[in-house]
Amino acid sequence: MLRLTRHLYGWTGDARYFDFYERAHLNHIMSQQHPDTGMFTYFTALAPGMGRVHSSPTEDFWCCVGSGMESHSEHGESIYWKRGDAVAINLYYASTLDAPEAKLDIDTQFPLGDTVRIAVRTAPRTLALRVPGWCAAPLLQVNGRTAGVRDGAYLLLTGLKAGDRIALSLPMPVRVEIDARRSQADRVPQRPAGPGGRYGRGGPSVGRAGPRARHRPDGTGAGEGDRIAPV
Repeated sequence: MLRLTRHLYGWTGDARYFDFYERAHLNHIMSQQHPDTGMFTYFTALAPGMGRVHSSPTEDFWCCVGSGMESHSEHGESIYWKRGDAVAINLYYASTLDAPEAKLDIDTQFPLGDTVRIAVRTAPRTLALRVPGWCAAPLLQVNGRTAGVRDGAYLLLTGLKAGDRIALSLPMPVRVEIDARRSQADRVPQRPAGPGGRYGRGGPSVGRAGPRARHRPDGTGAGEGDRIAPV
């Protein structure tokens, strides 16, 4: 879906595609690998309380392990784009752009923090910064002064020069979003990274997610660790 989204954005330039891309990348791709063991989850269930099952080093090699490895080599491919004569930033991850059009350094803890700092080494003619659909009140400053012109889903900066320091604040209020695929009673918090909870091995009870699931005498399945479940 992310590859399809990249194509749709490339064809249309519609920034709304990156609202989906950002959510899917943060909540599925980035969270698909176990932070302690490096193992990969088979899939992410959407039902409340459903857990994740991770692969093991020697006994489980599902298709999601191979594609999971590939996915984690592509984190930087959709951060920077060209929009006409502008350089666009569509994802806010700590990174460096070293291109003929511009040389930029992004320093941020996003989505754990709401501030994005950009150091300009070689200034683009125009810099376009995507305003995510969930952010109602972005604040953009250059060298401590409010700057930028809103153009649809982007804030545009012109007249930049080497040495400029850009600060973009993207407040993340928690709001609810009705799931259009279900009844209006189903609502989910809407932020770039969805909330989750670590329940441990004891609950809530979940079914096995992997193909050809095997169970050990202690009741755990192959590759199963702490259940990290959407709330």
